Amino acid sequence: MKILSILMWVVLVLGFIDNIRAIMKTFKILLLLYIILLFCSCSNATDPEKMFDSEVETYSSGESDSEKENECREIIESNKKSVNSYISETDKQEQNTNKNESVVYYQYGNMQTKSVPAGDFILYEGRILFIYYHDGHNTIYAIDPDTLDIVPFVPDATASGESLGVENIISLEQYQGKLYGIGNPIVGNMMIWEKDHWEKLYEGSVNSFWHGNGKAYAVTRDSSLVQLTDQGPVIIADEYSAEWNVSYEDTIYGIYTNVGAASIYKIDLTEENSEPEVLLSGISFGIIDVQSSTIYYLDKNYYLYRCRLDGGEPEQLTDYSVFFASLNFDDKYLYFRTYEPELEMPMDWTACEDCAKVLRMSKDDPEETEVIADFGTGYVLHYFTVPGCKYMFVKYYEEYLGEEKIYAVAIDGTGYQEIVIPE
Repeated sequence: MKILSILMWVVLVLGFIDNIRAIMKTFKILLLLYIILLFCSCSNATDPEKMFDSEVETYSSGESDSEKENECREIIESNKKSVNSYISETDKQEQNTNKNESVVYYQYGNMQTKSVPAGDFILYEGRILFIYYHDGHNTIYAIDPDTLDIVPFVPDATASGESLGVENIISLEQYQGKLYGIGNPIVGNMMIWEKDHWEKLYEGSVNSFWHGNGKAYAVTRDSSLVQLTDQGPVIIADEYSAEWNVSYEDTIYGIYTNVGAASIYKIDLTEENSEPEVLLSGISFGIIDVQSSTIYYLDKNYYLYRCRLDGGEPEQLTDYSVFFASLNFDDKYLYFRTYEPELEMPMDWTACEDCAKVLRMSKDDPEETEVIADFGTGYVLHYFTVPGCKYMFVKYYEEYLGEEKIYAVAIDGTGYQEIVIPE
């Protein structure tokens, strides 16, 4: 009994160490065993075979059998309540842990890709939604992440609300189980999907939208940074020019580009009238991975670097140029292709030998970089990753201004296949 009690408390102490769920479950079992043994020891007071021991205990304590039994029952009930309370609390902690582990920040880097739309290939209600431009308008399609079957998100592709049709959506994002979109570049309305149609969410135009920590943010057309609330937008900063943004804990990180030069800002949401602080400047592009507290960026030569979220400890990852619009990541890898400015800037992609390759780099070991797809000719432009999906998605062109094709590339490097757009 004493040994079991000692083991129980040892396991309890170890249980406070992070991520030792097996130990916590063992502790629950030991608690239940403890109650069983306690009940057995208490029941000796009314067990005929243990009557002699019971009489000795009663005589020495001066208590009757019924008093002793009641005391034991009270102890047992008290321990049961403690066990139930503890199990309930640990179950809640496990649920919260599982909930936190399932939190998806910004569909990895899809909201930051230097593309239009910036919010694309979004996981929503078990399907992957993306926007495809053809015949003069945008159509939203849905892909099954397992089978890669594709159908129009709206069967007739004509659903609209307040004259805002599907063809107007240029950017997608999901937030707390709801689907949001940004309207065409001229209007820029913030919209929400309501079962079978889009409705305008806020008056006024926005350039970008993102979420984090249960809050939603946007940058308006007049360069104001706002938090979107049930009561309407609340201004955080009057002048904010970052185009691609993420939020993490109490900080917003943003990327601003201007004539080939980029900067990365942060703004502290805990401070009143907080002003954007420059973390990195004079770079070509960047992408922010809040899940690993890392900024990945390209220098003037388009060489790939990484640093902490505060801009410290810069580390060079490549000695070759990386194409800025291809850079993306998931929880284990970076994805990109190489860049040859002298060939690509004149739009002569047929001469670029590596423009049609998809590279995968390990975050843990950057030297572990390999080609997971090679299309041979043409070029791949934007890369999109989807949490929990065994595929990443790329936009591929056989020639400059040619037809855009969508490919699903297995992230383990076992192959790729075209996602054929339904006619």
